[in-house]
Amino acid sequence: MSPHRALLSAFLVALVANAAAQENNRGSNGGNNGGNRDEGHDGNRGHGRHNGNGKAGGRGDPIMTGFDGRSFEIIGQAGAIYSLISEKHHKVSTKLKVGVMWDHNGTYMEGFGFQYRNQRVQVELTPTNELAVTMNGELLTMTKGETELEMVPYVPAGELLVLWQLHREGLGNTVEITTDLLQLTVWLTPAGTVDEGGVEQPAYLNFDAALLGRPSNNEMEGIIGETYNRMLVGADALSDPASPAYLPDDMQFYGQGAEATYAVAAYFGEGATSVSGKERRRVLIESNMHSAFPVHAMGRGGKLEPARRPIVQHASGGRKGRFL
Repeated sequence: MSPHRALLSAFLVALVANAAAQENNRGSNGGNNGGNRDEGHDGNRGHGRHNGNGKAGGRGDPIMTGFDGRSFEIIGQAGAIYSLISEKHHKVSTKLKVGVMWDHNGTYMEGFGFQYRNQRVQVELTPTNELAVTMNGELLTMTKGETELEMVPYVPAGELLVLWQLHREGLGNTVEITTDLLQLTVWLTPAGTVDEGGVEQPAYLNFDAALLGRPSNNEMEGIIGETYNRMLVGADALSDPASPAYLPDDMQFYGQGAEATYAVAAYFGEGATSVSGKERRRVLIESNMHSAFPVHAMGRGGKLEPARRPIVQHASGGRKGRFL
């Protein structure tokens, strides 16, 4: 076996082992779905297939779809920030907030941090449920009558475009951040959506992420980033129950670590899985499938909906639930 294939095999074995451990932990909490819930976290939520009431928990928690095409739920903790993508020159993170639904508390995405080389962009909800966009700590504003703002800052050895549109077709208030490798689109869902129990929900954010080419060293980490590594295995292996790369279509998150492993202290902080700014020489071998770029990931603050534009492969993050 070649060293590269041995490395990929070791990666898949570790991933599956960790998935099994997480499955066992979820199962041990089964039947406790009605247990104590603290603010923003459904404390004793069990696995959807073992939670005692026949229903999967966490309808208020972000739903994400990775670059490998698999969707999963992130429970998360209100107020915490999680690494979504970590690459040598890029960091993408999201902050969660509490959402009170008709039968439990959940979480929504309320902010994003995007770093590319020496440039930092934050997109956050304000207390009045508007978007606030800052670049390198400076608040971006539009004058009266403007509905669009475009920023093209100087980036040594790179390219960056920030496009803020108040009325983007199909999305509304939207910020699109594009580099030579990655495009992140964040948009606002206004307050007032109603969950299945008739409870009005707060404003929240959603995202789409498009990978425009191969990352440095062909490696990415983070909740969404590591699904790129799985994508390299190929669609046949991912859909074959006999393959070590296979994961069940149960909406559960099976990462290389527990959710807390992906928490960071700040939008641009380093986490246990971060590779941003590091020199690495690990290169995963690819399958015979040659990936066509762009490939996509996404996150929703509401029910997972069909993409609004053509997609080759998709990953996302948002909120799970049926809204009226």
